[in-house]
Amino acid sequence: LVQILVRHPEERVHVICETCDRECKRSFVYIMTGRGDGCVKVGYAADAKQRAAQLRRATGLPIQLHKRYRVSCEFQAWEAEDIAHELLAQYWSGKGEWFRCPEWVAEAAIERAIRETRR
Repeated sequence: LVQILVRHPEERVHVICETCDRECKRSFVYIMTGRGDGCVKVGYAADAKQRAAQLRRATGLPIQLHKRYRVSCEFQAWEAEDIAHELLAQYWSGKGEWFRCPEWVAEAAIERAIRETRR
């Protein structure tokens, strides 16, 4: 993966990568908890901590960032999230990106998905 770092005023690191052949923000695939029903959320964002704060404000629930995985670009994050959702389909809660499974199951799905996107 060829990367060129570009600093912007907001100090976010952008990369130009061979995967998507465009400038991207480094991104995260994440697991969040706190809905109160044993479900975990699997998603992606450029800033996973900020995304957790947005969800707390929007829902009024104590949403917490359980774990985040840094990936090289937005495209890889989107692709890994999509694969993880497929791997977790049997646990889908019926609502959004929430899955009724233990955190370790979501972790294993994301780790496998990230490995698959690096091929």
